[in-house]
Amino acid sequence: EKLELHYEQGQVSKYSNIGSTILGFTLSEITGENYESMLQKNIFKPYGMPFSTTKRESLDPGSLVKGLDEEGLPTPNWDLNAFTPAGGILSNVKDLSSFASAQFDTSNYALNLTREVTFSDTTHIEVGLGWHIINSKIGDRWHWHNGGTGGYRSSMAIDIERKNAVIVLSNVSGLSPKAFQIDDLCFDLMKSLSDF
Repeated sequence: EKLELHYEQGQVSKYSNIGSTILGFTLSEITGENYESMLQKNIFKPYGMPFSTTKRESLDPGSLVKGLDEEGLPTPNWDLNAFTPAGGILSNVKDLSSFASAQFDTSNYALNLTREVTFSDTTHIEVGLGWHIINSKIGDRWHWHNGGTGGYRSSMAIDIERKNAVIVLSNVSGLSPKAFQIDDLCFDLMKSLSDF
């Protein structure tokens, strides 16, 4: 069956977990490496992220905070399998801080490419490769991404110019009606850093 795009290039941007999954699969096919190996080789090792992985079984069992469901009760971790590129990375604040710090090196060609605008509309939001780019009302420019599963919610924002970053990792379910408060917390913390 033939699939057709219904929009001209540059008209509309829509986030797609399936698109991320297809990208991860395609890169694995092109390189002949599995997704975990690609991440270790190209991101985790170069940016000093020794505790980041897609393989939960490789973690010390006591190091993973138990996820909570929508009612705040313990819930099993999701096994994303083929959808791992859409949200299967396990990490911690220390590793993500290393990744955020690497973003501040503006001579890093590969990371610069991820932050280039690929879509822009009339709002304060633009899109890069893996980043939502927020031109805040206070004049700051933040690169942001979030994520959530049945047991967790995360949010990360970086300000390249000021060399500030906020990383919020929580065991608030991504399915909880309060999950977006994690993003609000991230943005409020970014705003407070802008006041300094």
